[in-house]
Amino acid sequence: MYGEYEEKELKQLQQIELDVLKDFANVCAELELPYFMVGGSAIGTVRHKGFIPWDDDIDVGMLREDFERFKKLAVPRLEDKYTFNTMEENGVFPVPAMFMGKKGTKFVEEAFKNLPLDFGIRIDIIPFDAVADDEKERKKQIYGAWFWSKLYILRQISAPNLTLKGIKKWIVRTICWVTHYGMKILCISPRWIYRHYKKYADAYNHENTEYIKLLDYTYPTKYMMKRSDVFPTAKMDFENIQVEMPNNYDRILSDIFGNYMELPPVEKRKNHYPHLLYLGNENERTEL
Repeated sequence: MYGEYEEKELKQLQQIELDVLKDFANVCAELELPYFMVGGSAIGTVRHKGFIPWDDDIDVGMLREDFERFKKLAVPRLEDKYTFNTMEENGVFPVPAMFMGKKGTKFVEEAFKNLPLDFGIRIDIIPFDAVADDEKERKKQIYGAWFWSKLYILRQISAPNLTLKGIKKWIVRTICWVTHYGMKILCISPRWIYRHYKKYADAYNHENTEYIKLLDYTYPTKYMMKRSDVFPTAKMDFENIQVEMPNNYDRILSDIFGNYMELPPVEKRKNHYPHLLYLGNENERTEL
């Protein structure tokens, strides 16, 4: 999905997200919790030394064990200022990650508009899991986790954001709708689905495997990387702060995105243009 912001509005949004990132990075430093920039935020760090000009979110990754420690140790320090959405906390949140949103603001994507949750302007904190060293077991783990993560999303929302067009988009959208309402009619519990996802995700987190992976990524064969390409992380500039990046970011980003240093054409640019945006000032509200 892609939408055009007013320039002033986008700058204000990015500044709030940067403030959230600063607080996240500071508490991670205090608690010695490793993290690393991922996705478009990693590309922005390298290519623009900050935000991709049209981007409207920040993504950071953590190993699962550090993600769990963050929930236990960091969240209590930050919850006066921020809301934290996770599946474990409320059973309705539709993705296996964490949204750290600033209280007093709103950033509600179209797909999430009917969920009874408080979505503030946020950063996304994404857990990465260890995957099996054995290729056959790894494939079984990856596709199992991917299947249950997508089923979990569809249990919560009927119309996820799709990059498809034309008849393919209509067919997939219909399948999503039928799957969502079918699970609701059959009273299939989101927590039951999530437990199946976690069974696959956690299968090798007790081992120091060669590879780690974002197991609920859109494409199941993508976003697997060697631990040694991530750690130790390296500090790089992002706007007016320094952030942690995988030490071999070029290999990782090239594998996922190809020639990531080349600006994509306008028609291929993506953001998360919201259904509702509230910047904390009544004069700056957008609702579509």
